[in-house]
Amino acid sequence: MSNELKQAIIDPIRYLPSARSTRLSTGYEATVLLQVAEAILKARDAQALATEQEYRYAHYADTLIRAFAAVGIIALVDEATGYQQDRDRDALGKILEAYISPELVPWTKKFPDEFYKQLFRLRGWSYKPLTAARPKAVAQFTSQLVYEKLPPGVLDELRRKNPVVDEDGHRAHKHHQFLTAEVGDRNLEMQLAQVIALMRISASWDIFMRHFRRAFPNPNGEQDELSFEDSD
Repeated sequence: MSNELKQAIIDPIRYLPSARSTRLSTGYEATVLLQVAEAILKARDAQALATEQEYRYAHYADTLIRAFAAVGIIALVDEATGYQQDRDRDALGKILEAYISPELVPWTKKFPDEFYKQLFRLRGWSYKPLTAARPKAVAQFTSQLVYEKLPPGVLDELRRKNPVVDEDGHRAHKHHQFLTAEVGDRNLEMQLAQVIALMRISASWDIFMRHFRRAFPNPNGEQDELSFEDSD
């Protein structure tokens, strides 16, 4: 073992295991496990192992080294201890704090007429800019083309703060009334601008969807499916 590893084992880290804990526990940096595994494998390579138990340790050490190479020691330990979930919650909390306004923002027009004009053209619908009547599918397309492409968790929080209030799927407010001006609004506008640009260069809905999937691939590797009945 290296002197660094010896010292780490002799002098462990003292910490409080939770916010409510009053008694200190001891632990080690996650990378110490990597150094221990390497030391065991060096002993094996030097033919310094003697017992069946020692060779079993070497087998475990080899398995660990392979796992570290695949996912990284810190991430592996975080996942094993459940700390990864805490980190994910912290990250989500920071995203929602940046995107979601604590108070309802007065309504202002966020979706330009060009968005609906291009959407109606690609869907083969008759566009009447002076009427508020629109096919029901417009709301679903708006969600899938725009809001679902905001960071994970943002749309879920918007739906929680702005729930459906009737059987027709209407909500009391527009989702964008819950976005922050500094981050939420700005990213909404950027997403809209990109979608409109793809619409303009597309001669048909199928061509647009190919452009859209290429520009905004599904993080789960699944293919977005945006097709609805046109009866409305």
